[in-house]
Amino acid sequence: MGSLTKNKVLTLLSGGFGGGVKSIVKDLAEEVTSHCGRQFAILTVQDTGTQLNDGEDADFFYDGDEQISCTVRNIWRQVDQAQIFVINGIGIDFALANYARSKGVRIVYIIHGDSDYYYSTAKRFLPIIDMFVAISSTIARCLKAKLGEGTPLVTIHNSVSLPETVQEDRPSDVIRLVYVGSIDDKLKGLDRAPAVIRELLLEKIPFHLTVIGDGPYLPTLKSELSASGAENQVSFLGMLPRNQAMVILAEQDILLLFSHSEGMNIAMLEAMARGVVPVIPVTSGATDVIKDGVNGFLVRQDSLTDMVDRISLLRNRPGLWSQMSITARQTIKSGFSLNRAAFEYEKLFVCLDDMGPWQGTVPQLVHRRDIFDLPIFPNLVAKMFRKARNA
Repeated sequence: MGSLTKNKVLTLLSGGFGGGVKSIVKDLAEEVTSHCGRQFAILTVQDTGTQLNDGEDADFFYDGDEQISCTVRNIWRQVDQAQIFVINGIGIDFALANYARSKGVRIVYIIHGDSDYYYSTAKRFLPIIDMFVAISSTIARCLKAKLGEGTPLVTIHNSVSLPETVQEDRPSDVIRLVYVGSIDDKLKGLDRAPAVIRELLLEKIPFHLTVIGDGPYLPTLKSELSASGAENQVSFLGMLPRNQAMVILAEQDILLLFSHSEGMNIAMLEAMARGVVPVIPVTSGATDVIKDGVNGFLVRQDSLTDMVDRISLLRNRPGLWSQMSITARQTIKSGFSLNRAAFEYEKLFVCLDDMGPWQGTVPQLVHRRDIFDLPIFPNLVAKMFRKARNA
């Protein structure tokens, strides 16, 4: 197998991304770098609430440790210097990918979500993509169904770093529940959480829920849980530094999620790596990881009874919880470790690198003068790139 050389791989992150996508991309960049040298660069465009004026610095993170100042205008130059451009599905990605293709850059598109948005953009930009990466088998099947069996596609699951130590002193009489993620009713289904808590109270199951994260639904969630009488049994910790959040996560017994749809939830992987047993709805990524009743529980969407029953079962049968906890850790170690995913990405990048620069005519998928007006663009980022383009 060949090897990559410096500055071969470039990817882009935006303030509009969720924490899960950001963490997995940054972790992979660091891990790939440790495997094959200083090759994986992350360009981070901050679009979280303030206008970036012409000449003002954006953040350019090279290999996760060396920070280089870079103006928005120079983002195009960074793409010029890349041999492989990894896109993650934000609007800026598609503008830069179209441009990168004209420069002979190989393009990889990681499909992070099981949603119409990802599938429609995959179909639209198929002519300039060298390889799609599906993060779950469900996403892979859907891509093949929508784009055709000949679609260039590999499946590389989301992955996490393995903790050095795992606490073993669980569970206690009070079952410790945890939720980690965005406090959002639409994307994450948190509007279903109060009903689960009310049912736990009704069944007189001793519990404590720790909520790590922030989001638009937080005030409503606090109000509803307080009204249910669970105020003293719920702790809201807000957004925490990752290391601190992982320490708290490792002290819990059961991870609760409520999402209607997920690509492959990072909190689920992080929890299982620490022996926290997931009790979550069936979603695409979850079915690749969880064997129901073996290393966690998969419950029917919108079934409060199923979720409460599984929580009660794990509290009343500590031996079952212990066995599932051990199996959950083994699952992540054997199939979803960051080291394994980095090795798969390294093989992919080397394969594309060995193919040499792409040659041919770039299809006019979107005229350059119009691409920044697409609805998929965050407004602030669109303004930044229009300004850089017109300068």
